[in-house]
Amino acid sequence: MKKYTQEFKDSVLKYFLNGNSITTSCITACTEHGVNYNDGVRRKASRWLEKNNVSNNIELEKTDVFQEAKKKVFDNYKKRCR
Repeated sequence: MKKYTQEFKDSVLKYFLNGNSITTSCITACTEHGVNYNDGVRRKASRWLEKNNVSNNIELEKTDVFQEAKKKVFDNYKKRCR
């Protein structure tokens, strides 16, 4: 597994805290540090940020809205949920 320098992690954090998305932050940091960007880098950065309580990734399935929608039944005749 590839190890990323603390400077790279700090760059991702800096761009994320400036209001950029995790993806944009990773792409910018990769360009700045000469790292090839791929989705694995973004996923790794997402885990760093979540582990350090910087981002608030939520599991969709645990939200109240999802649980309520899951109970709805689709009416094929009317082509909508009832």
